[in-house]
Amino acid sequence: MQLDEAGLAVVVTGGVGVAIAGIAPRWGVLVLGAAYAAERCRGFLSARTGMLCVASFWLTSARPVVDAAIAAMAVGAARWVAGNEERAFGEVVAVGSKNPSKVAAVRTAIRAYGGASVRAVAAASGVPEQPMGLEVTARGARNRAEGAFYAGPTRPSLAFGIESGLFGLGGGGLYDVCVVSAFDGRRHALGLSCAFEIPPEVRRAVVEDGLNLSDAANKAGIATDPNVGQRGGLVSILTRGRVTRAQYTIQAIQMALAQYDHPTWYSDDER
Repeated sequence: MQLDEAGLAVVVTGGVGVAIAGIAPRWGVLVLGAAYAAERCRGFLSARTGMLCVASFWLTSARPVVDAAIAAMAVGAARWVAGNEERAFGEVVAVGSKNPSKVAAVRTAIRAYGGASVRAVAAASGVPEQPMGLEVTARGARNRAEGAFYAGPTRPSLAFGIESGLFGLGGGGLYDVCVVSAFDGRRHALGLSCAFEIPPEVRRAVVEDGLNLSDAANKAGIATDPNVGQRGGLVSILTRGRVTRAQYTIQAIQMALAQYDHPTWYSDDER
C-alpha cells in the first residue's frame, strides 16, 4: 500500500492523538477527530465532518465557547493537513460538453479530489451522434477531452471527454455504456461505467431509423422528454430512479481518475 504525504500526515496526527489521550483525554479526542476529518475531508464531506467534529466536542465541553473555537481551529488544521489532496488537479478542470448532467457529474466526481472550477466547453466528438461500438465511443471521448483541453487561452490541469455509446455482445442485444477520457495534455486515462441493455423497441428505433438513444426512447414510448439524456437518462427510467445518468457518468469518471490515484503504476503508458 502506498502512503502519500497527506496519508502520512493523517497517521502522524492520529498517533499524536492517541499519545495525548493518555495524558489529557479531551485533547486526545480532539486531535483524533482532526485526524479523522483530515482523512475524510473531501468537498461536501469535509464541511459535514468538520461541523460534526465541532458540535460533538462543544456538547461534551465544560467551556463550550472557548473549546468550540479551539475545535474549529483544529478542523481547519485538519483541512490543511489534507491539503495535499484538496486541489489534486489544480484550480481548473475542463469538460468537453455543456450538457448540464455531464458538467454536474464532473463537478461531483472531482470534489473527492478537493474540487476545482469546472470549465464547460462545447467540444466536438468527431463521431456520429449515436456512437456504435466501444472503439468509436472511446474515440469520441478522447476527441472531446482534447477539444476541451486546448480550447481557450489557458490550459486546464485536466480535461474530461464524456461519450455514451452502444455496443453489442451477440444475440442482437445492444448495451449502453459511458466512456470517459481524462486528458492531461500527455495521455488519456479511460474509464467506463456500468452498462445496461436497451429495450428491443428502443434498439429497433436506433438501428432501423438511425435515431439517437433519447429520440429512440421517446419514439418507443418509454420516455416522454426529448431532453431525457440531459436529465436522468434512459438508465433512470429503466431502474426506476435507482441509477441516474449522472451517477453512471460519475462512475466512469472515477474509473478514469483511478489512474491518477496511482500514477507510477501507469507511468509507462502514454496512450
